[in-house]
Amino acid sequence: MTVKKTLFKSIASVLVLGAIYGTGVYYTGKTVDNHLANLNNYAQGLVSNELVANSIEFKYEPIEKGFFTDSGKIFIKDKQSGLFTFVLVNVNKGFLNAIIDFDLHKLLEKLIKQDSIINLDLSTVNCASSINYNAITSRGSLDIDFKGNYIDNTHPVLDLKAEVDFNTDEEIKSKLKVSNLDLTNMASLGSISYESSFVGFSELKDFAYTKLSIEDFYTHGFSSRNTDLELRAHNRHRNGNFDLNFKLTGDNLMDYITDFDFDVMIKSLSIPVFRKAAKGNLDSPMEILSTVKEIDVAKANATLGQIVGLFYGVRDLEKLPLESSGHVDLDTTVEPMKVDGEITVKTTGEAKGNPFFVNVGDEYRSVIRFDGKNLYVNNHSMF
Repeated sequence: MTVKKTLFKSIASVLVLGAIYGTGVYYTGKTVDNHLANLNNYAQGLVSNELVANSIEFKYEPIEKGFFTDSGKIFIKDKQSGLFTFVLVNVNKGFLNAIIDFDLHKLLEKLIKQDSIINLDLSTVNCASSINYNAITSRGSLDIDFKGNYIDNTHPVLDLKAEVDFNTDEEIKSKLKVSNLDLTNMASLGSISYESSFVGFSELKDFAYTKLSIEDFYTHGFSSRNTDLELRAHNRHRNGNFDLNFKLTGDNLMDYITDFDFDVMIKSLSIPVFRKAAKGNLDSPMEILSTVKEIDVAKANATLGQIVGLFYGVRDLEKLPLESSGHVDLDTTVEPMKVDGEITVKTTGEAKGNPFFVNVGDEYRSVIRFDGKNLYVNNHSMF
């Protein structure tokens, strides 16, 4: 009797666990179905440009439904031309977790054939794309791994890797790295890396940081070994304002400045204004500064290129490495905007005869002072 009871309890436990597991798989399937059915709404929300969002339509159609696996197609339609392509989808459902695999080859084939700027050998293209999704936390991660040979075998393999993490709090963290990008007869790029963290699917709600790094960029008449940009938010306020630290370093920026290193803090930018900018609804570009109170320039070091010197009739301007720092206060409540503060620019180069600089001890210096609505350079009024 004891053996029978033990056996009965064991069978009952297995059945209960099986029922729980089956319920979890079923719940996962229904949740994924709901997300796929609303795919078009999600896609339109992520595109800030309303014209683009309204011209492309996404629609998911199931092919086969199973308890553990589903398959279907995501149709991507251009509303203006009526042309469409599709992406094959496979959903593997587990206990409160799903892996969604996308076959992007049809889409890539169409894009690559239409866009001759990137001449890839389609037979060598390999692209793996999937979403790992948790049905309880609604947290997911999108991973894309792309490789392809150029038709011209003298170029290294084009390599793209992307990761996007997201959750129900609308926090989105993304990473992208592209290596060996060759734009036929236009430009080439050793690598470009991008990272960002922000909140908001359909519109920007909060911003954390953005990083951009470009290496070995070449185009006709211009080249750059490296450029790094970082934007990072500090001191968030309840009204949606935040301070933004701007850092930019590199060796060459369109031949206008070289060997540059900027570190600037812009105090009290507005998330609502950034949201308007993302949607293209700004009344004017100056609206970005409508809430700014202060600008701290920790450093703004650079050498101005010869092309800039030619504008001012100065041939040797590129021999003047500049080091700058300072602080200004802004009052945007008046028209025109009121600015107070000063920026000091100095050079370690020979600036004798340059009217912008004054010899002070062992260096040449220029003090740019803002006094309300007046501007002075070395105490000489510019107005």
